[in-house]
Amino acid sequence: MLPDVSSAQPEAVHAELQVARTEATRCLRATVGDPAVETVMCVVVCDIAQPRLATTDQLTLAPLGYPHVVSDVAPASMPVVARRLGLPVDHGRVDGPAAVMGLQVRVHTTAACGFLLLPREPNVVELDLFANQLAQVVRESDQLAIVAGGDLSAALTERSPGYTVPGAGEFDRQVVAALAENNAPALLRELADSALTFMAYGWSSLYLMSRLADACALDPVTIHYSAPCGVGQVAVAYG
Repeated sequence: MLPDVSSAQPEAVHAELQVARTEATRCLRATVGDPAVETVMCVVVCDIAQPRLATTDQLTLAPLGYPHVVSDVAPASMPVVARRLGLPVDHGRVDGPAAVMGLQVRVHTTAACGFLLLPREPNVVELDLFANQLAQVVRESDQLAIVAGGDLSAALTERSPGYTVPGAGEFDRQVVAALAENNAPALLRELADSALTFMAYGWSSLYLMSRLADACALDPVTIHYSAPCGVGQVAVAYG
């Protein structure tokens, strides 16, 4: 979703990436563009065993092969969030998907950034707990914005990282349809066991945000789905 990275992708997918980036940008602006926002917490699914909080003063994609993509960032102080979630805060380098998300956020705000990193393996009980606790934090402060990122199916076509897995497209359609419903968390919960089958590692972040929105009585105002490079992407903004 970052221009400096997208331009390095095959020319055949540039148009698809541009559309996806435009919709993601619209959602980010709606969420973090308010000058009152002092802290942005990015919820990102990573290849880790246990959830954790993290902060850093520099975001870089050097480990992914893009050493020129780098940005300083104000590390967020998250004592309230850490206490509510019962998680430690790791201070240091943030890379991979978290760095990509943080760099996208930095385009639209100078607010301090923190990260809630989630494992790929869906844990509905844990995510429900996190959503309830974060809802309390959000109710107590209008200076915190929460954004989430992660892919849907990565097994849609021959261009996908997982090549093709039958049913991947239908899984994505069910996720997108669920997000528009009043009972989105319940509908998404029914898809939890299928997420890893289709390499839809972003299911956890989407579910957490739908639970959080439900707890805060927020409705989706933007839902856009695309699949550049054969990987499902959905952009959702709540308001």
